[in-house]
Amino acid sequence: MNEPTTPPANRPLDVRSMIRLLVPAVAVVLAYVAWQLAPSWISVAWSSIPRETRQAASVGFLHELLGAYVALLVAVLLTLPVLGLFLARPRPGARRTKGTRGWLPRLLLLDFSLLLSILAVEAVSAAWLRWLHRAPASPAAAAIRREEDALNPRIRADLANAAPDGSSGADKGPLKILVIGESSGRGEPYHPWLSAGQIAGWKLEEVLHRRVELDIWATGGAILEGMHQQLSELTYRPDALIVFSGHNEFQGRWAWDRNSAGDAPEGRAEAPERPAWQVILGASPACRLIIEAIEHQRIDVMPPKVITRQLIDRPLCTPAERARILADFGRRADAIATIAEQIHSLPIFFIPASNDGGYEPSRSILPATTPEPVRVAFDGDVRRARELEKTDQAGAISAYRRLIAAQPGFAETHFRLARLLESAGSWDEARREYVLARESDALPLRCPEDFRDAYRKLASRHPSLILVDCDKVLTAISPHGILDDHLYHDAQHPTLRGYIALAQDLLKQLHDRHALGWPEGTPMPVVDPEACARHFGLDPERWASVCGRSAWFYGVTAFTRYDPAERQAKEAAYRKAAEKILAGARPEDAGITGLGIRPAGIP
Repeated sequence: MNEPTTPPANRPLDVRSMIRLLVPAVAVVLAYVAWQLAPSWISVAWSSIPRETRQAASVGFLHELLGAYVALLVAVLLTLPVLGLFLARPRPGARRTKGTRGWLPRLLLLDFSLLLSILAVEAVSAAWLRWLHRAPASPAAAAIRREEDALNPRIRADLANAAPDGSSGADKGPLKILVIGESSGRGEPYHPWLSAGQIAGWKLEEVLHRRVELDIWATGGAILEGMHQQLSELTYRPDALIVFSGHNEFQGRWAWDRNSAGDAPEGRAEAPERPAWQVILGASPACRLIIEAIEHQRIDVMPPKVITRQLIDRPLCTPAERARILADFGRRADAIATIAEQIHSLPIFFIPASNDGGYEPSRSILPATTPEPVRVAFDGDVRRARELEKTDQAGAISAYRRLIAAQPGFAETHFRLARLLESAGSWDEARREYVLARESDALPLRCPEDFRDAYRKLASRHPSLILVDCDKVLTAISPHGILDDHLYHDAQHPTLRGYIALAQDLLKQLHDRHALGWPEGTPMPVVDPEACARHFGLDPERWASVCGRSAWFYGVTAFTRYDPAERQAKEAAYRKAAEKILAGARPEDAGITGLGIRPAGIP
């Protein structure tokens, strides 16, 4: 006899069934919420850890990852042929046990699987490296199309019928100038108040009777590769593209304490040979990718406030590494100029100059093959020549000349000789020695001459390009033609008068070419320093900030050389100047060469 069934409408609620249905749904919802919130939680937790700890943890993990990967790679490459030979050639008369027949093939299969996995990792790493150092596709067509589509048809017609002097009677909209590059491009230590581009834009508004908008993408520590890649994000057509880059091509890639992997340890007389581990690391894209990640994590590592370098130091990179960077720099500069021409944007390149007379070289080196006894003797001779500077400058000059004749690539001796020649009034020779000191610096914090030449060669291939040669411009107004503290706050960043001079040179070239719609017969404006300071609001607080940033630069780089005393003294002087300015002193009276609106010694 069948039991009566309860109609569905009157069936009691099955809690267990409901739970079984709800649990997966709740799990999915919770998983989604966690997916959305986990990155924020991780980011907050990670940022709460001190920066030095995060940095050490990241670098430590990457070092362990590199070591583990190299160990796995070596193990697989060594054991695979051994296992294959063992299985293929059994010993005569020997009888393999059932166990041996079981685990050896499995081990060989595991080894082969690991090899395939390593090959896949290498292929993906090679592709990723190519993407990291890619040359972006030109945004020319898309940028122009977007701008043309956005233009009102009437305005587009007015632009097409504009008179040769640039006037059309219609509102053309703002003149757009894009600035890419490093901290000098954005005007440090005056950022965000003024820069060479902002000064030129201010005066262009007066000439063109048109609003000028500067879009500053330049950022501190940037290298040209990064700026080139960032152009792929361009969504409009600038009327002019300013490029100011060159100081960071080494310090933007490697930490301050890096030593060239191909350099011989001090005292090794023979030519250095690459050890096996370096060959493996260089041949493996995965290893190179991990090493680049380590270098990237360590770029902003600050030098400890203790002396860690030696008078006779080691180079930051090998000649081959330097040559690769220079070649890439030249290619990317050419690509950027080409992009500007394709989108009908006026390319403007600034060749960075530097503080040659007021900033010592960071590393001085001898050839790697120099024997240890010669190194020791040379070290003593340089130190004795430094002591001689205090009592017998003529004797010190002779001593430095002998040392340079023996070791012409040692930066410190060139710099110290230049200082003595400058004090003796031998300006031309002093200038040459300062340049040799900068060019011999094995930790380049200032744009080297061959990188500057890359810009000059670029101008010969792109006639439309405007080139502002900072060295020529600033040398013309510097005392005795030596670039020093009169026109630079630190190693890289010009003073107010320096930025004004660079902007003035740009305005002159725009005037001479009648570029950007410069009206015929309109004279070139002259930038008055006092009017400039007023326009950009350089009040005591901002002047004090300029001093603070300059002090920071000297403090950070003081211990990148064997003798930090002079940079520490400049750091202290700038901090004292900031206090004086906030207390009511004029910047010119704060005790810093080159500081202020009309500093002494500048024509």
